[in-house]
Amino acid sequence: MWFQFDLVVITIMFFIIFFVFKYDTAFKICVVLGLTALYLQYNGINFMLFGNMRYELKYSLGRLCEMIPVAILGIIFVKYSIMRKLSDYSGRIILLCTFALIIMNYFGLITSRSNSFGYSGLSLLVSGILITTIFYILPLKNYLPEQIKLIISNIAQLTPGCYCMHMMLGEALRLKNSFVSCIVIYIICLAVSYVLSRVFPKLSKYLVK
Repeated sequence: MWFQFDLVVITIMFFIIFFVFKYDTAFKICVVLGLTALYLQYNGINFMLFGNMRYELKYSLGRLCEMIPVAILGIIFVKYSIMRKLSDYSGRIILLCTFALIIMNYFGLITSRSNSFGYSGLSLLVSGILITTIFYILPLKNYLPEQIKLIISNIAQLTPGCYCMHMMLGEALRLKNSFVSCIVIYIICLAVSYVLSRVFPKLSKYLVK
């Protein structure tokens, strides 16, 4: 659950920064934090500090430094309404992002640094931006039937429950680490989350919705 830990820590950190400082100052501090995190990744300090810790601490703390630049990019995109502006040219932007991803994948550029915790380096940051942009500005709402939108909305409400139990279920079933096994685990978790949401609607609302 390293991602949950990092999400909570980064959320609290940003809340404090924006609560204590004026918006413009807080924004600049966040940008400096993002650049500092990248510096710590590329000179190996981040890996050196946490690489020898026990498993639970190593990835939670090590990946915290690797996730900060991603979070800062989110703040930058919101501040300048970048996604809204890109959505005006969705067709061309989607084609450009897709082409860039194909090129990066073909030349093996979408990789993490060897001395990292799996999410460091500018290549992953760039590929993350491209993938997020594609899915964010896809004009699906203009073309999908209302019934399909409703199905997607209902499934999305159950997804947090799937996230909470997918590792436990994978270990219990002893499934191989493959795409097919991921789909099987997700479908089972989805069914369990749905049942929980119906049997225990109040107790399970934070798990499945």
